Amino acid sequence: MTDKRLRAASQSSSKSKPPPSNLPPMMFNVQTPSDTAETHQFGAETAELPVQEEKRVTIAFAESIAQQIEQILELENLEEAEANHESERLLSSQP
Repeated sequence: MTDKRLRAASQSSSKSKPPPSNLPPMMFNVQTPSDTAETHQFGAETAELPVQEEKRVTIAFAESIAQQIEQILELENLEEAEANHESERLLSSQP
């Protein structure tokens, strides 16, 4: 089989497109029908993912690295707030 390329484009929120070097990195999780998953990271407006001809793949998710970092920070802040709340509860319950 010949190598066929799947083109995947990252979405840009602004109408004017910045040069590709200024685009945030995007991460694509590609899953094949056989449940084989591959993660690809790109820092360009479009990317070519290697797939075999006549093979179907699904983009399971595509998000920017900045979105992932934001989610991690939100979780860390939530965990810290819960720990602070528990500490305050324990301190207030002491005689």
